[in-house]
Amino acid sequence: MGRFLAWVRVDGLLALGVFLIALAVRLRGLGEQPLWYDEIITLNRVALPFGEMVADALLNMHMPSYYALVRLFVDAGSDAAGLRLPSAVLSSLAAGVLAVIGRRVGGSVWTGLAAGLLFALSPFQVLYGQEARAYGLLLFGVVLGLAGLTRLAASSAPGSERCAWGLWAAGTLIALYAMTLGLPWLAVSAAVVLALIFTRPKPERCGLWVRSGAAFGVVLVLWLPWLAFLTETAGRINWIPPATVQSTVEALDAVFLFGLVDPVGFAPVALGAPGLGYSVLLAAAIGAWRLRRNKIALFALLAATLVLPLVLTAASLARPTFIPRYLIWSAPPFFVLAAAALGGLPRTGQALAVAALAGLGLFNLEPYYRAELKPDWPGALRAAWAEAEAGDALYLETDMEHFCAKVFETAAGREDASPKRIGSPDAVAAWLDGGGAVWVIDGFPAFRAPNESPNLAVRIGLADRVTLTHAFGRDVTLIRLAPSTGRKD
Repeated sequence: MGRFLAWVRVDGLLALGVFLIALAVRLRGLGEQPLWYDEIITLNRVALPFGEMVADALLNMHMPSYYALVRLFVDAGSDAAGLRLPSAVLSSLAAGVLAVIGRRVGGSVWTGLAAGLLFALSPFQVLYGQEARAYGLLLFGVVLGLAGLTRLAASSAPGSERCAWGLWAAGTLIALYAMTLGLPWLAVSAAVVLALIFTRPKPERCGLWVRSGAAFGVVLVLWLPWLAFLTETAGRINWIPPATVQSTVEALDAVFLFGLVDPVGFAPVALGAPGLGYSVLLAAAIGAWRLRRNKIALFALLAATLVLPLVLTAASLARPTFIPRYLIWSAPPFFVLAAAALGGLPRTGQALAVAALAGLGLFNLEPYYRAELKPDWPGALRAAWAEAEAGDALYLETDMEHFCAKVFETAAGREDASPKRIGSPDAVAAWLDGGGAVWVIDGFPAFRAPNESPNLAVRIGLADRVTLTHAFGRDVTLIRLAPSTGRKD
């Protein structure tokens, strides 16, 4: 009993320490990046009545659990930091749990601390820990499930498996309820459990079949009915660009090797220690070699690392699906492999390696906070509200922009105070001829689409009416088009 309590104290302190480190780097600058389209969807959805929120999520192939969780803490008037806070906390909790996995698999507190720090300081994980979407909830569920699987791999007595099955079932349900992207985790789990069963002595297999069948049965019974309500919206545009060799390498570098690509245009972002990823890759190879005798744990970590990239590559043959964020839960098991490499060092060497990792990780992460990762479309919209006079209009080029403007108007309580929104070049020309100025936001709140001309005023044939331009970052410009005659009444 005393030994068990000592383990609990060590694991608890380790998880708490890593959680606080992860939370600190995710709270820094939490509200500085503008909300972009995906997060604006979240802002809109959590403001809906509960039944409408659930229906809207399911209609768009999203599980409603994350939005139900967020609405407990935020409301329609929340700022960007408040909207993102639940993701920061969930991602940090995942880091704490991963540290415990790293300790148990790697064999020391230092390997646990290394696993947690790799996750906590990964720029890619920080980015999605500051994103008002369900990725933090998904990660927490998968990491909790991974804790159960790795504990099962180390269990020998049937009674000791109860906690492991509970962790796995709870984590897997959380992952499945977070996003349909959790479904491959269920396949990974099934493969690992089958491997575990067939490597056990025959007398133990029957009981393991029963316990695993019960655990999987509970998960499926609680989750499968939701599939009947998920609906793919007709005519949905696939915005994901086809994968190339370059984009695939950049995605893998971001997810596994401490690189980063921006979430909107998928362009690489320069960081402080670009060689850090190669050290992590080498450590993962060494860690896999060290764990070769613990075959089930090694298989679980390798399967959880490789399945998503392989599944998304295969799916991309029919429809482009290979983007960095969809690989997100492949990284935690990879980081455990990398941390396991430290187990071959003396304790002093492990401590020095962890200290070097912390220093390099923070140095590598620093440029992240200064990078422009999301288009400042909301800033341009607020400037248009501030500058527009009575009788002015706001031209928005796409339905997506009209949706975003409406969400922000509602959140700001200014549905009746904003300039009239118009949506066609002909309407712009008519408004100008009627004596009113038109404000134009040249840029998109989401993925950058190729345009015939880089300038919206040129595209709609009104470049000669431009009297003011104000840039908001590299991708968004606010333009004022002057009226043809005196201001209309």
